[in-house]
Amino acid sequence: MLAYAPCVSHKLKEFIWTQLGLGYTVKQIYDKHKNIWLAQVNAGERMTLDDFIQLQDVTYLDWKHKRGTSHLHTNPTLSIQSWVCAHPDDVFYFQDVGEVNGILVPFTIGI
Repeated sequence: MLAYAPCVSHKLKEFIWTQLGLGYTVKQIYDKHKNIWLAQVNAGERMTLDDFIQLQDVTYLDWKHKRGTSHLHTNPTLSIQSWVCAHPDDVFYFQDVGEVNGILVPFTIGI
């Protein structure tokens, strides 16, 4: 896959992530956004380029979503460590293997 970094606003990324999480397809998300965007333009709202996405933008974010939600390694601990390293903005707390009150805890993560 090409190293493609879409110029999409944070608000729009959140919209796409939410739609992907709800199970909508790339085409459904793109069509839904396009209809919203056209309605806003027809209503006379001032839109910028950051307010519009291409199908390629949604496809890229879908790829990232699928990649981020699958197993990255056969060992679950290493898979989680890899995911945390790849998504530092999504994690507010991570503690690797350790003991809590004498009990071995594989990891602790706050997303």
